[in-house]
Amino acid sequence: MRVAMTGGRLSAVTALVVLAIGAGAGQAAASPVSVTIPFDCNMPIIGHVNSPVVFTADVPATSSTGDPFTIGAWSATVDLPHVAFDWLYGPFGAHFTDGTMDTTIDVDSTGTTQFPVTGTIARTAVPDMTGPDLLIPATGSGPQATGPVTRVAAGATATLHLAWYDANGDPVLLDPDGPDPQPLVLTVPCAATGDTTIATPVVTDAR
Repeated sequence: MRVAMTGGRLSAVTALVVLAIGAGAGQAAASPVSVTIPFDCNMPIIGHVNSPVVFTADVPATSSTGDPFTIGAWSATVDLPHVAFDWLYGPFGAHFTDGTMDTTIDVDSTGTTQFPVTGTIARTAVPDMTGPDLLIPATGSGPQATGPVTRVAAGATATLHLAWYDANGDPVLLDPDGPDPQPLVLTVPCAATGDTTIATPVVTDAR
């Protein structure tokens, strides 16, 4: 079957193809990059604990001046040791947790820009006292910067906001028999104790 196109229609189609190619030319494809970053987390009641974080983000491998540089989906898995949560599993009967993680993604270009991001922590089972560490999984979307980008890093600080639930999935309550019982929600500030670099894109038009 032959399809005929007039010159005007062919020109219009060609223009659309050129625009589509041009729209994606400045943004390099992003691929997942994963690093483990040492963090110190200050757990209420317990105090400071070593909590390595596996940070994964979709980061373009290259960057060029003036072009968009989009960091895609990211995830951070915080490893809380038993000393940080056994007191919640035992006396409080905490069997599940969820919440949010507030941090930044830091981008080096002409200077360093800290982009605030919030990750969602899905409902996660709390291991019993003989089980493995508690792995807190946060996921979110990354920011868009403008090239040239020479370094992408996790934020030097992060804050976990964790709600706790019993074996039935009901909120764990503080002073459950008192006049005004409140759900148990913990704020856990964390700070990096090592290099937070995730990726160092290649600047393709560097002089």
